[in-house]
Amino acid sequence: MEVNIIILILVAISFFLTLLNSVFIVMLFLRKEDAPSEINKPVELPEKRNHQKPMLKEW
Repeated sequence: MEVNIIILILVAISFFLTLLNSVFIVMLFLRKEDAPSEINKPVELPEKRNHQKPMLKEW
């Protein structure tokens, strides 16, 4: 009976680890979807530089 309990505990731990692994993979896919939004953020930086160019023209 003790061996069966140990086997059940090992199966439960492996199942829990597979759930964590699937959640980790989903988080990686969500980060890949967030990456284009991070790429769009530097696109706003040239607009800020364009706002700084009139300051350079004033000098």
